[in-house]
Amino acid sequence: REEVRGAIHRHVTMSESEGYDRIKGMFSADPTKEGDYSLIAYESPTHACLRNHLLGLISHVASLDRSCSGLVHAIINSEWLGRDESYVKLYIRFLGNLAAAQGVFLGPVLKMLATNLGSIPRGLGRLPGYAVVSPSEMHARVHMAMRHVLRLIPAGSGSLSPILSTQFPFDSDSASANIAYTRNLIQLISYAPELQSDILALIIEKLVKVDVEIQIDMEDFEEEVGEEILDEVDDEEDDDSSVASDESEDDDTKGAKKIKDNVLKVDGMIDLLFEYFSPPFTSGTLDDQENALDLLLSHFQTIILPTYRSRHSQFLLF
Repeated sequence: REEVRGAIHRHVTMSESEGYDRIKGMFSADPTKEGDYSLIAYESPTHACLRNHLLGLISHVASLDRSCSGLVHAIINSEWLGRDESYVKLYIRFLGNLAAAQGVFLGPVLKMLATNLGSIPRGLGRLPGYAVVSPSEMHARVHMAMRHVLRLIPAGSGSLSPILSTQFPFDSDSASANIAYTRNLIQLISYAPELQSDILALIIEKLVKVDVEIQIDMEDFEEEVGEEILDEVDDEEDDDSSVASDESEDDDTKGAKKIKDNVLKVDGMIDLLFEYFSPPFTSGTLDDQENALDLLLSHFQTIILPTYRSRHSQFLLF
């Protein structure tokens, strides 16, 4: 704690940054490469070293203002999802204290968490010296952190809504990435119910966009060929290798693969929406049913109905 306090003090008041840069380097180091070195030479930090410095930073979080943004962003962007449970809990505590004490960093914290709601990059949960952490467990850790931050800062949900929109997977991303992000957005509603309408509207907007894109791309093929493409989707697994690009492929083959991946996106996203809207109508109270129907009608009227060429999205309401 004293080392952290002194390093921050000297950096802020004396422009002496050796200790500050050393701490920043610890969190910037790539944990998958043993003996990694940053701009200043030092050995890759041990688990105990990282944990102790994180404890020290929690004690002095009030000092981590804009002048320490480099250190703060190094910690926010550091690898934490693949570490052990005790470190994860300590890290989540740091995020909450930081966001509560320094509002300027609330946005970067929420953005980092939202980024990890999609597909988890391969190798992320396999750090040297740690047990393997599954993607589902890493998503659970992200939700734990998000719930903690929003509990400490209820107004943070207002900042989170636009971040969730900007972090939605790109059109070129795989179906699995879209489906994973959609599933996690729906789970987020359980502890941030004030975002229910915004989140469902976002998912339906993306669903409609992909739905329309399928119809436009289908017009590039003869009707008979297009229907064959749709039939083949049911027989194929959503495997990254099945949609890998090949420079030798002709345009028709690439176009067919794009359509197939988009069909998988639509199927997966609309299935998740069916699952979400089913309980209110099957086992909910009259108020639950009316609220769910109001949401469906509102999004149907404002998003689905005005969209030309939407073919499948309307069946969410029908």
